[in-house]
Amino acid sequence: MAMKKQAKKIVASAPGDDFAGLIQSLTHVHEYLKFQAAKAVNINLTLRNWVFGWRIKEYELKGRDRAKYGEGLFAAIAKRLTGLGVPNCAQLQLYRYCRFYLAFPEILGTLYPKLDPSVIFGTVSRKSDFLPARQEKAKVGILHPQSNFLPDKLLSELSYSHLQELSEVEAAT
Repeated sequence: MAMKKQAKKIVASAPGDDFAGLIQSLTHVHEYLKFQAAKAVNINLTLRNWVFGWRIKEYELKGRDRAKYGEGLFAAIAKRLTGLGVPNCAQLQLYRYCRFYLAFPEILGTLYPKLDPSVIFGTVSRKSDFLPARQEKAKVGILHPQSNFLPDKLLSELSYSHLQELSEVEAAT
């Protein structure tokens, strides 16, 4: 995939360059910005999937009408989201999003600068109603609490599929 390639720095064409230099410069600009766009799409997809898992798990614990859905919650969510045209929301995928959230609760800190809080929290009256408890973070995350893990670095260096695989490994242990 293009994400695995190392991005080359943009090389600007100097005013006296020949045609071949211009073409090379434009090609470098194209490749670099294509790489950056793919990286941005992956980061946003990763954040979307994490928020889906987070909101579903929090709804299971605190949703006002959660008893109405019971064990059929994931099927109901999948049916409704698929009907609304939201991609990648099959029941199995929703379970994966939840495991991803549980494996990487630290990602919450990366959301604030990237998303409008009203998108994340919706119409919740208090943000703290939907924030994961600190003690839960320490015991469910797959990373050692003493690690020098930076969620932004993780998001920028690993694709969602890699992070999902890590969360699947954790769920199996």
